[in-house]
Amino acid sequence: MGCAAFGVCRTERVDDLRRELTRLAKAFWDLREIVSDFPFYSPEDAIREGLASADRPIILNEPADNVGAGATGDSTYVLDALLRLQVTEPTLLQIVDPEAVAAAIRVGVGRETDFLVGGKLNRRFSQPLKVRGRVRTISDGRYRYMGPVYHGVETSMGRTVVLEVNGALLVQLTELPAYTIDPEHYRCVGLFPERAKFVVVKSQGSFKASYEPIAKRVFYLDTPGISGSNILRLPFTKIDRQATYPFRKDLDFIPQPQVFG
Repeated sequence: MGCAAFGVCRTERVDDLRRELTRLAKAFWDLREIVSDFPFYSPEDAIREGLASADRPIILNEPADNVGAGATGDSTYVLDALLRLQVTEPTLLQIVDPEAVAAAIRVGVGRETDFLVGGKLNRRFSQPLKVRGRVRTISDGRYRYMGPVYHGVETSMGRTVVLEVNGALLVQLTELPAYTIDPEHYRCVGLFPERAKFVVVKSQGSFKASYEPIAKRVFYLDTPGISGSNILRLPFTKIDRQATYPFRKDLDFIPQPQVFG
């Protein structure tokens, strides 16, 4: 998309504006490292660092699976990492999976069986994961946002099932994609983020307004996905990498304002 410094002035002020736009453009360029200098974590590193801390709740934010940015919401990367690291601390996470919801409803509340969850809507970035879980609750998935963002607006996740995996991982399976930016997303099905060790959300930043009052730490996860925030990881195919920062780090830039009109 790029960026530009743009100004409007009277004819007699053109030279002044040239100087000011040159200064602004140079100042912006001097801050270019901010674009890629962001503390992303792998799910494994974030979980290990979180477990080594007494803080809770800890937000594990996965922007690459944010349905509000076009992702499918059914990534299994975080769940897979939690299982491989044998996490026994209470953890909340959400996965969009209509098939698993239907299967859990057929099984019924209180019963345990094997489920294939997630990774079905876009297999380019994720794969279904086999887990053994107990159906804890079944609901209609309706709730209202209670935080500053969308306050009072009613929304629906479709039929929603909470699956208890390994006694600690509480997987919220939903029929429909939904923003995970408000704690009510979990509270509406009897899950309380303030009591958990880890809470998985999927947002570029909108979650902060509602979660920062209770979150002790936030880790931004670097996982594959349609809406990833790690620019260097996105699969661009139509840009000139040799002429674009941050793909090429040694670029020089000399502002040269153009005058129109």
